Amino acid sequence: MSGKVCRPDTERPSQRVAQRQDTRQRLLLAARRNFTAKGVEGVSMEEIATEAGVSRAALYLHFSGKPTLLEALLEADWAGQVKLFERLHKIEFSDDEALHRWLSRVAEGMRKARDSFPIHRAALGQNANLTLRHHQHRTELAAILLHAARGEAPGAPSGIDQEIEAELIVAEIEYFATAAAIGWTAAQFTTAFRLVARRLADFAREIR
Repeated sequence: MSGKVCRPDTERPSQRVAQRQDTRQRLLLAARRNFTAKGVEGVSMEEIATEAGVSRAALYLHFSGKPTLLEALLEADWAGQVKLFERLHKIEFSDDEALHRWLSRVAEGMRKARDSFPIHRAALGQNANLTLRHHQHRTELAAILLHAARGEAPGAPSGIDQEIEAELIVAEIEYFATAAAIGWTAAQFTTAFRLVARRLADFAREIR
């Protein structure tokens, strides 16, 4: 009898998780490329699976259909926006240069993402529940903005007036970045950039 001790393979579950995550990411990348190039309606789920190098069964293991795939792409973009807004906690709102750098990053991020705008519209059009989720996402961004402007950690209590004003500013930032990405002239961008930066600085000063 061999004296060798058999130990369970503790690496196998983590490897499976990593493989699933890798497959999911490849599917999302393939979907974004195809939807951007051909339009959402012009791409089949099978084409996405082929480009990602996975089987049709593997695709449907991760996504039940095109609406859930679109939802995942939208949620990924929203998560990126949350991370960008969280950078505000490291910014002093009276520091014009730091605030301008952040706004420039927002505008540049929107410019890079403009090819995904049709994907966003399709996702919202195919899944009514995402309209509510979109509002919740904006509320989340507004909460981050509010607490960063007040110099407080997330979760601190705030008044409804401040919360609503923060949501309105988030909407202004979104409009500014979108308009800058799809067609504003340099003069329009410069003017809007200055106005939004001043709006953020004034907001922080008023609520502190």
